[in-house]
Amino acid sequence: MNVWSELINLYPFLDKLNAKSQTIIKNALIVKDFNEGYTLIHEGASCLGFSLIIKGSIRVYKLSDKGREATLYKLNAGDTCYLSMSCMLSEDSYPAFAEVLEQSIIVFIPSNIFNEFVYNTLDFQKYIFKNLYSKFNDVLGVLEEIAFERIDVRVAKYLLLTSQKTNNSKFIYLTQEKIAQELGTSREVISRMLTDFKNKEIITSQRGKITILDFEKLKSISSLVK
Repeated sequence: MNVWSELINLYPFLDKLNAKSQTIIKNALIVKDFNEGYTLIHEGASCLGFSLIIKGSIRVYKLSDKGREATLYKLNAGDTCYLSMSCMLSEDSYPAFAEVLEQSIIVFIPSNIFNEFVYNTLDFQKYIFKNLYSKFNDVLGVLEEIAFERIDVRVAKYLLLTSQKTNNSKFIYLTQEKIAQELGTSREVISRMLTDFKNKEIITSQRGKITILDFEKLKSISSLVK
C-alpha cells in the first residue's frame, strides 16, 4: 500500500500543501494497524496526534459511572475525530473512549508537525469545518433520540438500519449487550424490548443472532416506512 497516495485520495487538502511541507509530513507519519475490539484511546488519555483513517471503522463513545455506554458517532476512512482535534489543540485530555469496530489502518501526524504545516491552511480549514459539522449533527441526533424517543422506536430503527447495511437481510448478528452500547441503555432494557418484539411475532432471537420475521411491523414501530 502506498500510504501517501491513499492519504491524498482520502484527504485532498494534503495535496494542496507545497512540496517542502508534504516531504516533511511524509517523513513524520506514524502508520498503525489496529485489530477489531481494540480500545484506541481511553477517556482522560493524551491524544496521539492528528489522525487520518485509511481503512476501517472507529466508534467514539461515553461511559457512565454505572458502566452504561452511549455511542456518540462513528468514524470511517476519510474522517477525523473532532474530539481528538479539540483535545490536541487545547492540549487537554481526550473526553471519551474510542474503540476499533473493524480492522483499521490509521495514520498519525505528530502534533508539532500538524500545527506548523497543516492547521493554518485554508484547504484544511474547509475540510475540518465540514467534517466537524457532520459529526456534531451525529451527536445531536444521539441526544435527541435518548431524550425524546421511546426505546421501542429506537430499537426498531436500529434493527432496520442494521439490516439495511447487509442488503436487508433478515438475520442480524448482534448481542443484547452490543445493542445496549449502541443505544446508550442497559442490556436489561434491550432484553425486555426484544422479548416484547418476540411476543408480537416480529422477531425471534437466540444468543448473538436476531431474525426479523415481520419487517412491516418493525417499520410501523420505527416510523421508517418508505
